[in-house]
Amino acid sequence: MDTPSWLTAARAATGRYLQANALDPLAHFVGTPPQVAFWSSPSSRRLLRTGNQVGGKTTAACIEGLWWCTHTHPYRRTPAGPVQVWFICVSWSQSLAIQRKMWALTPKAAITPETRARYTRERGFGANVPCMTFLDGSQIWFRTGKQDPLDQAGATLHLVLYDEPPKRQRNFSELERRLTRTGGDMCLTMTPVNARVDWIREMAESGALTDLHFRCTPQMLRLPNGTILRTEKGDLMDAAWIERERAKVLSFEEPVLIDGEWEMRADGQVFESWDPQQHMIPGLFEHPDVGLKGKGLRVRLVLGLDWGDESLRTAAVLCAVQTGDERRGIPARVWVLGEYVAKGPTTVAMDADAVLAMLAGLGLRWSQLAAVHGDKKYTDAKGRTVRKSNARFESSVAIRLGLAEGRTSPRVRSAKRGARRGAGALWLSVRWLNERMMTPLSFMVDKRCEVLSDALSTWDGTTMHKAKDVIDALRYALVEYWAPTRSGGRVVADRYRVQ
Repeated sequence: MDTPSWLTAARAATGRYLQANALDPLAHFVGTPPQVAFWSSPSSRRLLRTGNQVGGKTTAACIEGLWWCTHTHPYRRTPAGPVQVWFICVSWSQSLAIQRKMWALTPKAAITPETRARYTRERGFGANVPCMTFLDGSQIWFRTGKQDPLDQAGATLHLVLYDEPPKRQRNFSELERRLTRTGGDMCLTMTPVNARVDWIREMAESGALTDLHFRCTPQMLRLPNGTILRTEKGDLMDAAWIERERAKVLSFEEPVLIDGEWEMRADGQVFESWDPQQHMIPGLFEHPDVGLKGKGLRVRLVLGLDWGDESLRTAAVLCAVQTGDERRGIPARVWVLGEYVAKGPTTVAMDADAVLAMLAGLGLRWSQLAAVHGDKKYTDAKGRTVRKSNARFESSVAIRLGLAEGRTSPRVRSAKRGARRGAGALWLSVRWLNERMMTPLSFMVDKRCEVLSDALSTWDGTTMHKAKDVIDALRYALVEYWAPTRSGGRVVADRYRVQ
């Protein structure tokens, strides 16, 4: 049977379209409302702010850079000569993902043969100096936010694209200086999570940065011709899909992760998964898996300390942790064994006596602890001497243990030093704890820890809540797990409880 002429013509037209799109995908791209608002904004300092994985933020940034380098921007006049563009990513792995997206959108005839030959999916545009070079000499450099600001000095740039919040304000400021001579643009695309964003919010609210914020609605996921976007699996991103996405996150995360709001908020209890009837166990320390006479299960004893800020009411929480094995599907298990929560203001010496007494009441010595983390250095952020600190507490403990030089083993470390332990750490740790509570037998609390139990039941996420101090002590005790160090992303099991 002969193929109808109309079908033959349709197939030919489709083939021509696909071929043209492969050669110049940029010319055929149709933007969503948030993307179009970002591209068409006349501001030279602009922020596109939406939820995570909605709105096409990274794609919008990629196309912005390509329009500058091909001199085809439909909404603004760009320099006629070669331009220098820096695309700042959070990490190298994220940079590779963005380079793949950039490659898919790039008109291949616009870049040099060397650039085309150098690109691979595994290494992007080069592992050492990843860079796209266009025929007229324009370039897009891919860099990470972890690089020192001094590494950025000397460059003269026309456009800076920041994907996700800058880790340090100094990096942002240094890059702005690189735009001074050219009068170029600074663009951010982000979800306000996993970094300190208060200074970005201040810029937006003062008008120094044009804030283009879009909540997750069906309208923002629909193209001008009425086409509804689809996920990579083919699911329509409609109202029903949005509701399913909202159901996947904890309620306190929803404002940021789904709608791109500035901060997470809790309406009532933050630890939604906490159930005293399920998670509290009498005599937990005598449990055969955890106690000193246990059956050989190796656990690390970790202690967290919060100094109570102005109230000076110290809180301490002792946990036993069995490190998880993700490859075997075995999650970490946490047992909260003891607590010390001062009923009123205390001195560092009083705190040392109380913590050692708590340990002794469980048949434990300080030397059996694997790690101790507190929330404050000897001075605060402004360099002022504080009334309580990790160093002063450690010295008091050392005196009582008869140790020389005021040092203990283990040392009292800061819970706020290290990757993911600064801005955003609070909600990162809350999510981790909620996930432990969701997982059967992965989070248990001794019934004697009544103050912590009440705190988990009532804390609403605010900093002034009376339960905040003991919640922080719990978070600090477990900091090595919800914010592991760079040593392979795992906790070195250097000290276990003595049998």
